[in-house]
Amino acid sequence: GVIASSITGPYTPAASRDLHEHVAQAGALVSQFPPGARTHKASFLMRNATMSGLSDGTLVVEAGESSGTRAQARNAMSHGRPVILSQDVAVHTNWGRELASGARPNVFVVSRQEDLREHVGRVRRLGSPDLERLDAALRGGNE
Repeated sequence: GVIASSITGPYTPAASRDLHEHVAQAGALVSQFPPGARTHKASFLMRNATMSGLSDGTLVVEAGESSGTRAQARNAMSHGRPVILSQDVAVHTNWGRELASGARPNVFVVSRQEDLREHVGRVRRLGSPDLERLDAALRGGNE
C-alpha cells in the first residue's frame, strides 16, 4: 500500500487501522515522506502521483468531480499509464466524460466485469510498453 504519511507516523483513520496493520505485516507499505513528517492535505495528492508512477495503469471505479481519484487519473495520464473508467464515472462526471470522449489516448470505459478483466489482463501482460503499442493492444490490435 502507498500511504500519504511517514512510515513512522502513519495517518490511519480508525476504520482502516486493521487493514493498515495487515498490509504492513503481510505486504509492503510505501511512503515517499521522511520519518516523522507530518501529514497534510497535499500529502494525499502527492501520494496519488507516487501510486500512479508505481502502477501499470489506474482503474477508477467511483469518483466525484473534485476527488483525489480524479487527480490519480490525471497523474496516470501524465505518466503515460492507461486509465480505465467505470461507465458510471464516464457518464456522471464532467472530467470522466472528457476523458472518455476519445480525445485522450489510453483511456478506456468498462461497463461489464468481463470488459474490466480483459483490459486489466492486457495492461498486466504488456507492463509499461510504449503508448502506441499499448493503445493498439487495448483497443484489440496486435499485442
